[in-house]
Amino acid sequence: MTTTLPALPSLEQLKRQAKDLVKLFKASDPDAIRRAHSQLPRAHGASPDAKLSRGLKLSEAQHVLAREYGFSSWPKMKRHVEETRPDFEAALSAFKRAVQSGDQVKLRTLLRTVPALRDQVNSPLFSFDSPAIRNAADRQDREMVDLLIRYGADVNARSQWWAGGFGVLDNTDPGFAEFLIERGASVDIWAAAGLNRLGRLTELLDTDPAMVNARGGDGGGPLHFAGSIEVARLLLDRGADIDMRDIDHESTPAQWMAAQRPEICAYLITRGAEVDIFMAVQLGDAALVQRALEADPESMHACVGEGNLRTTSSAGGHIYMYSLRNGRSPLLLAAELGSRPVFDILAARSSDVDRLIASFLRVDEAQVSQIVAANPDIVRTAPPDRMRAIADAAWAHKTDAVRLMLKFGFDIEALGDHQSTALNRAAVRGFADLIELLLSHGASLEAKNEFGGRPLSACIWGADNFRDPNGDYVVSVQKLLTAGAPLSDLRYPCDHRQVNGVLRQHLVRLSKSNIIAAIKLGDESRVEALLDRDSGLVNRPSSSMLPLCEAIRSRQSGISRLLL
Repeated sequence: MTTTLPALPSLEQLKRQAKDLVKLFKASDPDAIRRAHSQLPRAHGASPDAKLSRGLKLSEAQHVLAREYGFSSWPKMKRHVEETRPDFEAALSAFKRAVQSGDQVKLRTLLRTVPALRDQVNSPLFSFDSPAIRNAADRQDREMVDLLIRYGADVNARSQWWAGGFGVLDNTDPGFAEFLIERGASVDIWAAAGLNRLGRLTELLDTDPAMVNARGGDGGGPLHFAGSIEVARLLLDRGADIDMRDIDHESTPAQWMAAQRPEICAYLITRGAEVDIFMAVQLGDAALVQRALEADPESMHACVGEGNLRTTSSAGGHIYMYSLRNGRSPLLLAAELGSRPVFDILAARSSDVDRLIASFLRVDEAQVSQIVAANPDIVRTAPPDRMRAIADAAWAHKTDAVRLMLKFGFDIEALGDHQSTALNRAAVRGFADLIELLLSHGASLEAKNEFGGRPLSACIWGADNFRDPNGDYVVSVQKLLTAGAPLSDLRYPCDHRQVNGVLRQHLVRLSKSNIIAAIKLGDESRVEALLDRDSGLVNRPSSSMLPLCEAIRSRQSGISRLLL
């Protein structure tokens, strides 16, 4: 069945629809499988099992979407959208940047001068398919929330994340919650659980007892969000499933709570919650650790992302990937947390190389020296899954540990999560001190992660999306540019206002002689001046890029016509 595109279609939303289709297909959603089967030539005639086993690529999901909208391919639909509303797409990008940077003046101007933008105020344009008001609420930007509401934002709009959407009251503090409630935010069952509103929680459960296990954000139930032991007790007494797993991370309430809400986690254990070795270590409970090891001696070698601590129907990854300081092994987590009794129990059962890694993380140079003296080749012969500790330490902002690892000969290019080096991991989070340390030891600016991003592009992505509050993205980008990061990694403009200023200054300086920099700036007169000076530039690669390719990639239609 053919679906009609909106009068003013958004390429951003179409891309999100394609990504959602991939996720739904992976989750074995029957409708997603039917849609793919009906539109993909390679699926015709295949059995249901065969269709599912091959998975669905993003490019295939885009093709499915294009066919459903009446186009023969994604590129043709994309070109139609860009030709239909080139100015609007630019305005929409500016709208997103204004919201994310808290630029009320810019946002007010856009909403006044481009009325069609008001129709996008509640669209899922931001991270995790969130509307603008969720983005502003996450940052507790009161002025931005009020401005968005004034222009039609729905304070009760939830994100459209495939596994379950979040509302503005989820994961916020009571003070900001009151601000939102005064503006019409409704206290639903997940917000009531998280905000410890026992009266409201009781009222909702009395009205509909089945809500006790209703799925909310990430597909978690109210118990996943419980903000106090009292709330957890009420939910359990009303029939909450104590070991219910959410959809995105396939993790239990106790696992969600182990790091950030340990007292509630401990209470759930007394009520019979399933225990794992990482939970026991995180709680610093030596007796619980002993119990977990006796029940499963092999749990000593557990690793988050493997075995029963990985997701099977979601790409979201286990919740421990986000909440624990180190999920590589129980011993390394114990080293990070500093619980000596727990560490000693685990160390007594560990290999020399694991005790060495733990000593690095504890920045115990004396212990490191002792282990290395007994086995001089231990660092050089460490397997990749142990050498990756330097990338993991960079991600955790353990600068002293990284420095000690480098002193004892760790491979600075060892790969951690997402096939990323220590420099790439530090760049995503804007850890300028680590970036400086790693660059001083010769870390590569060319190494790519599994997404194809090198350190500079990873840092710009982090500034736009990860936004680590402990990172300094401005200084980080400056250090990477000064060190000679490839110009091809520089994406301009970006959504981080201060970083955008740094990138612009760099491009302005380079554009005096570099045509790619001039194209990225959108400076048509500068491009023309460079071509007048040397007409051969038009077909000569610069910074590993052809001018026309960069103009098309940057959507500089005027410059593209000039180059042609």
